[in-house]
Amino acid sequence: MSNTVHLTINHMPLEVPAGTRIIEAAQMLNIDIPHLCYHPDQTIKAHCRMCMVEVTGQRKLLAACSTVVWEGMEVFTDTKKVYDAQVGVLDLILADHKQNCLSCARNGNCELQKLCRRFNRLNPELPNISPNEPLRIDNPSIVRDPSKCVKCGRCVKVCAEVQGCAALTAANRSGDFKITTAFDLPMDQTDCVLCGQCSLVCPVGAIVEGDIKAQAQQSLNNLKAILNAAGTNMGAVVKTTVFLADMNDFAAMNEVYAQFFQEPFPARSAVQVARLPKDAKVEIEAIAQL
Repeated sequence: MSNTVHLTINHMPLEVPAGTRIIEAAQMLNIDIPHLCYHPDQTIKAHCRMCMVEVTGQRKLLAACSTVVWEGMEVFTDTKKVYDAQVGVLDLILADHKQNCLSCARNGNCELQKLCRRFNRLNPELPNISPNEPLRIDNPSIVRDPSKCVKCGRCVKVCAEVQGCAALTAANRSGDFKITTAFDLPMDQTDCVLCGQCSLVCPVGAIVEGDIKAQAQQSLNNLKAILNAAGTNMGAVVKTTVFLADMNDFAAMNEVYAQFFQEPFPARSAVQVARLPKDAKVEIEAIAQL
């Protein structure tokens, strides 16, 4: 039995190892088949159906991410039939997706946005039926927005297969299908270890890392009020506690303090921030020499 398979993709001949899937074979020819659920580091899901292609002799379009090539296969990725099917699937996904792109954390770095630009779907034709669900902020590091979930299953796979936690899972069927936690529990009541892998593989803004800038600004506002109340004839030592999600936030925090004291460091103030591990609870001590 041969270990290689010969096929053509868009009339271009190709020889690939046996067991190769269509989407992988196309990448060898620099042909980008659109997809959302496919991820090269995960097992096959075949949920989104954006990767449909036409194969000679097959009555239906096949999913390129899950179909293994065979000898003599003729694949077409750029026919009108394929294009119309992909546009139809994209419209269905958009109809169940909250479209507040300008305020989304993934704006400009969203795979769904890229597909919309690729297929020129700037004004979806179908009415939007996305659920009006609130943000799920039930742990210190991860924010979930169910109204933006495209049900690709990437987060479920990475949580179960890479991290071994299985904190996320699929629930229900048909129109009620959704990605959630077991028994719909809050994330802080699951086996989630706050690794952030789910937010890394999510193609849209359904799972993102928490942003603590607003919380930090509120802490600074409270600090300013306390210092103002302390008067001008005495020194004030104030401690405020915040959660820093990223070590890079230290630079931003120092910049905000510099704006607060109206002078560069360390002229009238000294800010000491303990450089603790990522996601650690950091106590910031600001000493104002008034």
